[in-house]
Amino acid sequence: MILGESTKGQRKPKQCRWDIRLKTAKPGMQLVIAAVPSKKDRSTAADGKARMSVDYLNRNFIIVTTGMFQVLPATEHQRFTVDLSWDPGMQKPGFDNLRILLPIPGQCGRDMLWFSGSCYAVSAVRQSMADATDSVGGDAQLASFSSMAEISEFIAANTARQNEFPYRSPLSLRQPVRLGMFLNASAATVLTAVRGDSGCVLKSEKLANITVTESDKAVVEFGDCGSPMLSLLSFPETARSVPSSAAHCKGSELATLLDRLQSRFADAESSL
Repeated sequence: MILGESTKGQRKPKQCRWDIRLKTAKPGMQLVIAAVPSKKDRSTAADGKARMSVDYLNRNFIIVTTGMFQVLPATEHQRFTVDLSWDPGMQKPGFDNLRILLPIPGQCGRDMLWFSGSCYAVSAVRQSMADATDSVGGDAQLASFSSMAEISEFIAANTARQNEFPYRSPLSLRQPVRLGMFLNASAATVLTAVRGDSGCVLKSEKLANITVTESDKAVVEFGDCGSPMLSLLSFPETARSVPSSAAHCKGSELATLLDRLQSRFADAESSL
């Protein structure tokens, strides 16, 4: 239903509303709600104005940013309303498309890759690291890997989907995509942001952004966290046992952790 009409040549903000009910939801099933931009608007920087608001009967409330998605336990969110507002003077009615997905076990979705118990997807808009982590929610987060060997297995799994219907790789990895991994140059390690019992922490790995060459080899590089880039996102196939609102690290939390880490390194260097 579209609300709002033009009067006296002036365009008023308009709104679409969907009332959605899930008849069945198996325990552990995930619910993915995405605001998908039109094809011509994909891969451009998000303007932060086109957002979907989602209200649940259990009084939860979330915002879905264009090109990103929220992942929540389906059993706890079986009825909800989705509102989309836009200004006709600045945006077109078809700017966003509502997408609701109940991931298929072992497959996830047509533009997602199932790998090691999780679903992976590439965002539809370019964002900074902080904006990307603030735009996803629930069980969704920036993807991370424990080693180059695991990344190679991930790439191989994506390529192998070309042998299955619809005979294409679900993820386009020829352009750089951001990972939730940070380089600790002084210690020659990679840090991954994870949510623990005490909050968001940086976990040291033995081992950014990743691209795939024509020969399906992964190239991992570390660059500016503030530069707009597509993001590789992941979420577990089965809903987490912890509350979804606390499942991933927010951009503000990551910024605080990185500032503390940088200060610690600066203090260590000054004491030498």
